[in-house]
Amino acid sequence: MDGLKTGANYTLTVYTANGHLRSQPVAGSKFTLPLPPKDPKITYFNKSHITLKWTAPTNALQTAQYDVHVRTDFWGHSWNRQVGSNNSFTFDGLKAGTKYDFEVRTKAGGLISEPVGISQQTEVERREISLSMLCSSERALLCDSDGMREVMFLRLSTFFSNRLNDSVFWELKY
Repeated sequence: MDGLKTGANYTLTVYTANGHLRSQPVAGSKFTLPLPPKDPKITYFNKSHITLKWTAPTNALQTAQYDVHVRTDFWGHSWNRQVGSNNSFTFDGLKAGTKYDFEVRTKAGGLISEPVGISQQTEVERREISLSMLCSSERALLCDSDGMREVMFLRLSTFFSNRLNDSVFWELKY
């Protein structure tokens, strides 16, 4: 059958006919597989809120249901929201300067589509953290040389980059 809506419940009724005789009908219902939503976009964000919007899949019913999965690797948090037939949702209570990954899926009759995803970092709330290091060396004034400072700065930068990646805002200055 062509031209069916995605994620819609269809009932098919079958009976046999022979001349003027007709059998009892047999009926069955089934949902068509939902297609994923399209074009996820972040329409607003600040230090604690992110608004996500998407477009309904092609040929979807207006009553299509959506699930949104949110994850932040840095804090180790994840949660799901069933947003009904709305095509947007605002997440609140988020942490400033944190990258959040979103996945949106279309649901219908126990079936769920493949996800579409997007990421967004909340606005940064800058805080300064001081780090002191003590250097000792057998060579006099080795620790005070510009070359040694550069080496240590690069090592620290690599250390933080490996640990924090882009999951939370960070900046290293000396």
